[in-house]
Amino acid sequence: MINIDMKKHLALIFTLFFITLISGCVGAGSPPKMTQLQIRQMQTREYEAPKEVVIEASLGFLQDEGYIIKNANEKLGIVYGTKEVDVESGWNKFFGGLSKGLDGDNDVAWDKNSVHEISVNVRGFGKKSKVRVISQVKIYDTRGAVSKVAQITDEEFYKNIFYIIDKGVFLHQEGL
Repeated sequence: MINIDMKKHLALIFTLFFITLISGCVGAGSPPKMTQLQIRQMQTREYEAPKEVVIEASLGFLQDEGYIIKNANEKLGIVYGTKEVDVESGWNKFFGGLSKGLDGDNDVAWDKNSVHEISVNVRGFGKKSKVRVISQVKIYDTRGAVSKVAQITDEEFYKNIFYIIDKGVFLHQEGL
């Protein structure tokens, strides 16, 4: 048999455990919002190469990374590609199916796939080129409706893109 003091201690321990558990779910907050100028600088790079070489390297990057080229116009310096990614998890299927069974609603939706879009704009001036890469992600649910659209503002993402384009420009300039 548990006495009253023991019940109070157990209640206090349970309460502290519950508060700790809940507070662990609270995020540290979102990172500071970038200005449009900061985003543009992150998305832009200059090359000591003609426009045609940089466009070719950009096409190579997109294809190497699994993007389908939807549009390319050398005169305008625009390349656009998309890549579909399955984001549906087993847990989404499980809980989506479970909620269908519980409430009888057959129109339950969860995130199913995403489409990553990349637009590359290359402007040439003499033997130099300036490249701007813009990317966004659209997430579609199981009904085919867009559930989220977000511009990618991750600096590492753009650094990786430019690293691959850098290699393509270098290989072209070396005749490889």
